Amino acid sequence: LDTPALGGLRFYDLLLSGVNGSVVTQAYLLQDTDVPIGMRYDATFGDAKIGASYHHIEDADVYDLAVNYQLGTTTLRAGVEHLEDGGTSGTSYSLGADAEFGPVQAGVLLSDSSDVFGNRVAQLYAIYSPMDRLNLTGTIWAIDDPSGSATLYGLAADYTFGQGPYVEAGFADGDDSSSIYNLSLGLKF
Repeated sequence: LDTPALGGLRFYDLLLSGVNGSVVTQAYLLQDTDVPIGMRYDATFGDAKIGASYHHIEDADVYDLAVNYQLGTTTLRAGVEHLEDGGTSGTSYSLGADAEFGPVQAGVLLSDSSDVFGNRVAQLYAIYSPMDRLNLTGTIWAIDDPSGSATLYGLAADYTFGQGPYVEAGFADGDDSSSIYNLSLGLKF
């Protein structure tokens, strides 16, 4: 259930990966844990793409299931992640859609991990591609958690050269947060 990185920064994706992605990523990168052991299965059934995985981290078991269903130029998305850690458990849900309108791709993803982290996030994004290798992206996140609510927004531009080298610049800001600027060079493969 990939969405554009807020302001072209992976920082927020990693910081909120339990809400915006998988708790596996957050646990491995931000906590002192053993390497997660797991398996993943991906399949395509007609217009549906399905991914399922199981991971074991320390004493926790994490089960994931995600589905993307293509309906013309629209993709419907849904995902569920269940965490069992000792005597406690919790489930996170995501539901969204995105669509293409000529050079614009726009979407929404609603995620509820209040059972695990106490958070809910609504993501809105649009990607405008005025040229073949140039993408201009705008993203807004509305976050609701036990300590209150916040809004984050970001703008990014990336240009890909030839077969994979790219340059990207981005900016992110929001309620009660400092502005973050990003300039990166990389290789997509």
